[in-house]
Amino acid sequence: MKKELKYTLLTLGTIGVSTAIVSSTIAIIDKKRNIKVEENEQDFFYRNLFTQYDLNEALNQTNNIVDLGKKADINIFYSSYGIQPFFNLVRLAMLIPTETHFIYTKSIPFQSKINSEYFENYLKNEKSLPVVNSENQELINYVNTINQANYNRSKVYALDEWNDTKAYEYCKELVHLNGNKKINLYINSDLYKNEPRFATLTSEFPNLAVIGIEDSNVIAYHAINEWIPRVYDLYLNADGSPKDQNEFPTFLSRDSMYLVTNLFPNIASYFSPINYVEQLQTMHIKNVFAFFNNPADSHKEIKDLIFSQRDRNRKRLMTHWSRIIGLDWETERDIVKNDYELNQKESLIIIGTEFEKDQNLVTYLASKYADNYNIYYKGHPGKNVNATWITNNLSPSRIGNKVKFVNPHTNEETFYTVSENHIIRALETQISSEELTTYHVLNSEGTALLDNGLKFDKWILFDSGSGATRGINNGYNVPQDILEIIDPYLNGKENDLIDTTNSLYNQYIYKIVSNSIASQLINLTLTAEAENKNVEDLNLDDFVLNYNPNKLFFENVELKEIISKKIENNTAKIVIKGQFNPKVFRENVNNQVYEFELVFSKKLTAN
Repeated sequence: MKKELKYTLLTLGTIGVSTAIVSSTIAIIDKKRNIKVEENEQDFFYRNLFTQYDLNEALNQTNNIVDLGKKADINIFYSSYGIQPFFNLVRLAMLIPTETHFIYTKSIPFQSKINSEYFENYLKNEKSLPVVNSENQELINYVNTINQANYNRSKVYALDEWNDTKAYEYCKELVHLNGNKKINLYINSDLYKNEPRFATLTSEFPNLAVIGIEDSNVIAYHAINEWIPRVYDLYLNADGSPKDQNEFPTFLSRDSMYLVTNLFPNIASYFSPINYVEQLQTMHIKNVFAFFNNPADSHKEIKDLIFSQRDRNRKRLMTHWSRIIGLDWETERDIVKNDYELNQKESLIIIGTEFEKDQNLVTYLASKYADNYNIYYKGHPGKNVNATWITNNLSPSRIGNKVKFVNPHTNEETFYTVSENHIIRALETQISSEELTTYHVLNSEGTALLDNGLKFDKWILFDSGSGATRGINNGYNVPQDILEIIDPYLNGKENDLIDTTNSLYNQYIYKIVSNSIASQLINLTLTAEAENKNVEDLNLDDFVLNYNPNKLFFENVELKEIISKKIENNTAKIVIKGQFNPKVFRENVNNQVYEFELVFSKKLTAN
C-alpha cells in the first residue's frame, strides 16, 4: 500500500532528484515541474520517530520573533543576500538562548566581514543562558550545565561562494540528525523563490519550522499593493484556502512567493510594520506576523534589543555587535567629524545604488553642492565599484583631477575639477545605511543628541523606494533635508534627479513621509463604539492613532480627512489623510507641517 502526499512547488527552474541523508524517508522528485512528497508505510513509521513541532501552537504562545526562537531547541540562520535581513539574523542569533547555527557566505562583501571565530565564541560562551525559574541553586546549576552543553554545539558555518543549494543541504542534514529536537530555520523571504526546497523541508521533517523575514522594511507595502493582488485569485479562494492544486503556479515568482504560508505547513513570514501585517491578515494570508505583535511593543525593532540587553557577564550586546559584524560606525564618524573641523561645512550624504550610473550622478552633484557641503557617498552593500571609483577620482587626494560627466537634466557633457576646498568621499559600503544616518544620532533615552554621535545635515536619495529612507526619522533630520530624489518607479526617467525646485518634489516628499515614516510607525484602530459600524458610516472620530512617541519624531499627529473607502474580497480598505509636525533636536524646523496617508483595513463578517 502506498499513499501519496502532493505539494506543488513553485520553482524558478527544474529541480533535480534529491535523496535524503542517511536513508531517505521522503523523496522530493521533479515530475512535470511539480513536486511530490511520496511516503509509504515504512516511511510513515520512520517519519513519526521525529519530534512533532506544531508551529501554530508556538506562534499562539508568543508575541514576538525572539520568543518564538525560544520555543525551539535549535535555531538555524541563513540569509542569501540583502544587508537588512542578514544583520537582523545576526541579531536574532545573538539574542535567542538556544543552540545556534549561523551560515554566512565569504564571497558576499558585507557577509565576508563577519568575525566568525569571535561570533562562535560568543554563541558558545558569552550569550546569556536561558533563565531558570527556581530558587534552588543546585537545580539552577544543573539546568545551566545542560544548556551550556547545548550551546557548545553552536557553530558559525562559512560558505566559500554564494550557494543556496549548499546552505540547503547543510540545513537538511542538521535537521535530519536532530530529529528528536524542535528546530526553527530563519531565512530571508526571497529564498521562498530562489531556493524553494527550503519551504518543502517542513513537509519532510515534522520537527522543523521555516521562518521567513522581510528582505526590506518596504517589502510588505509592495506585496500588498502590487504583487499579491496580481496572483491571489489565481491560486487562493476568497478565504485564503488554496484552490485545486492543478491550478497552483509551477514556480514561485516575486508575485506568488508570499502565498507560501498558505500552501505549506509550519511556515511563517515576519515583517516590521504591524499595520501592513494587519492588511495581509485581512487578505487571509496565513501565518504573517510583525516582529513584535503586542500593540505595546509594535514599534520596537530587533536592533533595539541589541542596545538594551546584556550577555551573561552583564556586558551590553552592543559591545559585541561591531566586533561580530566586522564593521565600525565610529570610524566613519571620525572621518565626517575631522572633515568638519577642517572647513566647518555641513555634511551631505548620498544614499546610492548598485548601478554604475551613480558615478556620473555623484560627479554632477559634486559640481553643484561641493562648495557648500562635505559630500559622502554610501553605496549599496553588494557593490564596491562605485565607492572605489569615487575614491580614485573625486576624493581630496585627487585635487586637480578633471572628471567628465553628463548633466542629467540637459544631457550636455561637461567637466568637474576636484578643488582644494572640496571634500567628496565614499564611506564604508558594507555597513548598513542606518548605522550611519540613524542609530547613533540620539542618546539611548532618545531625549538629546548623542555626544560624539554621527548625523548628516542633508540627504540625497538615488532610490526613494530604498528601506534606508525610513532613517530620516531620526530625531535630527526632517523630510525637507532631502535635497534631491530619484524615483525610478514613478517618474520613468532613469537618471532624473528631482530637486526642491521641481514641481514633483512635494509629491515625492509626501510619498516618502507616507510610506517610509507614517505607515511604518503609526497604526490605526477603531474605537470600541465603532467596531460594529457599517463601513460607509465610519468617520474620523471612529479612529484611534497608535504610535510610540519615543520612536516617531513627529508630534501633533492628527487625522484630517477620509480620502476613499472601498470593499474588495470582503475587506474594507479606507485611505485617510493626516498631518504632523517634526519633533527634532534642532532649531527652526519644528513648525513645519507634513501630510501623509494611512490605509486602514478591516475584514468584514457576514451578518
